[in-house]
Amino acid sequence: MHKIVTVTMNPAIDLSAGTNLITADRKLRFSHLRHEPGGGGVNVSRAIRKMGGESTAVCMTRNQKETMLLELLQAESISTLPVHINDPTRENFHIYEESTGKQYRFDMPGPTVNKEEWQSCLYILEKMNPVPDYMVVSGSLPKGVPSDFYARIARRMQKADVRIILDSSGESLEAAVAEGVFLIKPNLRELQLLNGSPIKSEEELEHAAMDIAGSKGCESVIVSLGAAGALAVTGNEYIRVIAPWVPCTQHNRSG
Repeated sequence: MHKIVTVTMNPAIDLSAGTNLITADRKLRFSHLRHEPGGGGVNVSRAIRKMGGESTAVCMTRNQKETMLLELLQAESISTLPVHINDPTRENFHIYEESTGKQYRFDMPGPTVNKEEWQSCLYILEKMNPVPDYMVVSGSLPKGVPSDFYARIARRMQKADVRIILDSSGESLEAAVAEGVFLIKPNLRELQLLNGSPIKSEEELEHAAMDIAGSKGCESVIVSLGAAGALAVTGNEYIRVIAPWVPCTQHNRSG
């Protein structure tokens, strides 16, 4: 079985609840309050677990004072490797409006991570034993972490022949691709930035993804297209997947 590690530099505790109607200047009463662990790599580890697999979730947590994030992960039988920092984990709020079926998502600012803390994370990843086969690096970077942090991970993991799967954006995505990774998962806007020009048709979309997969620092590209599905490209092969329509309910409002 392949060993998989996920990396989440900016994890979250996601609070979700429902109310009948969201209106201004009124006290709103909520029901069905739920706490879940969140953040890019954390959500990947949760999905792997739900599919019957195993992974180790490396994530930033507030020293020994904060236990909720780790307790939530433990409750889902997810192996964790915490990297301790001084600032608390962010909390996000997802509100389901029962009368309309709409979902409102409020993402809070994350912690500020100092140089010693993010360097500690690099050291922990570099010294992992056994060395993972795949490392999924996903999510935003908190304040204080340099934009080339994911590129630094890629550079170190290449020496150990670890396949990096990256889901990021902006400068952190561009720097990591320049360094070289196994797979990236940009959305359409991020793909256009990597491509250097707007993408106006399905044909241009395929050509841009295939060009990046063939020559610009990664072997495979999966372009997420929201309700339009996804495009997966490896070398000269591509697969177009149409996403099924899923209604928002109280049971999936935080997904």
